[in-house]
Amino acid sequence: MADSARRKSNHSIDRFLLVTMLRRFYRESLIFLGPREELRRLEGSWTQNERETWATDRVLTAPVIARAMNVWLYDDDAEQLKLEDGAQLGALKELMRLQYDSDSEIASLRALREASPRTEVGIQRKTAANLLGELAEFEQRLCRMQDETQADSVAARLQGFRLRACGKKDLYRVTPVGQTEHNMAAVQTAFYPFLGTDDARAVLDGLLLSEPGRQAMDEVLEGRAPQSFGRGNGLTEMLARALDAVRRTQEFYSLGEGEESKGEFWYELRYHTWKWTNGRLRLVPRKKPVRMLPWQVVYSNGYFYLAGLRLDLDPAVTGGKDENGQLVFSNLRLDRVSDLRQTDASGGMLEGYSVRDLRRLGQALGGRFPGGAFGYRNDSTIMYSGVPETLYIDCDESLMNSAVDDFGRENLAREMPLARPGWVRIRVKQAVWEGAKLWLLQHAEKCVLSDVPGQEEKRRELEAVFAAAARRLGGKEE
Repeated sequence: MADSARRKSNHSIDRFLLVTMLRRFYRESLIFLGPREELRRLEGSWTQNERETWATDRVLTAPVIARAMNVWLYDDDAEQLKLEDGAQLGALKELMRLQYDSDSEIASLRALREASPRTEVGIQRKTAANLLGELAEFEQRLCRMQDETQADSVAARLQGFRLRACGKKDLYRVTPVGQTEHNMAAVQTAFYPFLGTDDARAVLDGLLLSEPGRQAMDEVLEGRAPQSFGRGNGLTEMLARALDAVRRTQEFYSLGEGEESKGEFWYELRYHTWKWTNGRLRLVPRKKPVRMLPWQVVYSNGYFYLAGLRLDLDPAVTGGKDENGQLVFSNLRLDRVSDLRQTDASGGMLEGYSVRDLRRLGQALGGRFPGGAFGYRNDSTIMYSGVPETLYIDCDESLMNSAVDDFGRENLAREMPLARPGWVRIRVKQAVWEGAKLWLLQHAEKCVLSDVPGQEEKRRELEAVFAAAARRLGGKEE
């Protein structure tokens, strides 16, 4: 390399670039660290089984890796560098330009390129070979660790892969090892029904998965059907629209526009419910559209919800104006929503509210749910909408897993043990009654609403439900 284009050597940056390149572009590839003649002799000594096993593998040598760390790469280099396509080549070129930082270094590079376009500029081959040797030495140290899981964890955090020996001298495989969080994210991505196949694969591409792990996730993707109605994966598009709506209406909640704009940030949507139609269950839209001023997108138990202030004209619909004349906060499951779009809500019921009123309601939501979407999820029992209240429940302690799942850990307090063995009284600090009632009915064998002042009417309501169920079970019509 010409002196004018020499750069200041930086071992940390050089190693970072090599590790990043191997992790991103050469996962599951073979690397041979010895001389090229030795590789030819090795290939000649392979058994039939080894040839079949490694026939389709990319085998990289130290000179090829050094070439890949050249700053100036050309379209015809992709095949030599064993890259998949031009997009990978472009990304590699951008990565390698991190070797140079100052304006003078960049200017020298340009001058050198004009004078001799095919000159290799970048990390020297000797430096690349030394860095590969360091990675091989690091792998030897990992192999000496007694706990293989811990060795994988160390490698995952430092470089994202192991340079595993293949049983032949100087031959290694770049084997991805992901952190626990990556593996969990991969499983969730593959199984979540609301992601389309293309979107799920895009997420998986960014995770550090071994080849068997990625193959397992791809099999899951091929075997599942996206959760949506209509053509295509409607929920993926609806989620994107809902997030855009939330971002847009946050401006209204925080900035406080003039009175003339108070109807401009609302959204209208069609909400669907399951009904029997011609002998088949179908999602059927309700007759009247829902108008909402969005607040947050909330995730709970495998479903996404759009939560916000409802402006339904029919008070019988969940939400709308409550008995105190206030807009009610509620949520709707996104996989049952269609036609989400901006609308002008000026006039009608909105006339009773000023911009200041609406902003105050939005700020109140922030105070009521300081944890944002997570706080709302914990206070909205099984995602039922309504006004939360404090409830006392007597139950078997074996129900605590379910209680934490449906009420939220921070929302529970232990009041006192009960005379019945294994039972305890708990206080649910914030619970929506309709959701809590469903929980009590679901676990009726092991729980009961506590007999305490203020809960008499709710206990009578539950008694009536059980009495009616007993009559139906006995074949008696009500």
